Amino acid sequence: MRELKAADLLNRRTFARIEQKRELVERVFSVLASLEITTFAIIVPRPTRPLKLPKDYLPKPHAFLLQRINALAEKTNQEAVLVYDGNGMNVQGMNMASSISNYIFRVAEFNNVLRRVVDTPLFVDSKVTPGIQLADLAASVVRQYEQNRLINGVPKGDVYLSAIERYYQIVHGKTMDDLLNDKGNPLYGFYKMQEAQLYLDEDPDN
Repeated sequence: MRELKAADLLNRRTFARIEQKRELVERVFSVLASLEITTFAIIVPRPTRPLKLPKDYLPKPHAFLLQRINALAEKTNQEAVLVYDGNGMNVQGMNMASSISNYIFRVAEFNNVLRRVVDTPLFVDSKVTPGIQLADLAASVVRQYEQNRLINGVPKGDVYLSAIERYYQIVHGKTMDDLLNDKGNPLYGFYKMQEAQLYLDEDPDN
């Protein structure tokens, strides 16, 4: 089976010229709409200056996702295993396995939270992991929705963005907004970060 990649399927050229791929995307999101899944998204603003983060530091967006995953696992009385695409290194050269394990150990040991998240993530090949492929498509839809500010409406006559807005409603419809963190504060499924939050834990010596 061919791998479903957002970069190949969710773009204007493919949508306008390749009917077979457009129909494939429609079928994929129709399937996604029928699945019993929960979606979370952390919408991250583009930094206006480079981030200076400590070594093996888990960036705030990942930490916010972990909060929501743990809260859902608590609510459903399950354990959560993190599954990532790739070999454990992100595009900035950060060791994600080490960053995640260190963060979970530090937070869980000293603050008694994130108890439901297994501290060793799995890194897989997306070609043989359908769930990763669906997550890639869903993340692309959320990104394009935000970048084009479709919350303000779809430009008249824009068939492609109209489809993105429709897919977004499917993805967003799978989230949960009734979860709470360890302090009893709400954890909204789709959370839009402020830029200042990106810099809170910068390394002053870096």
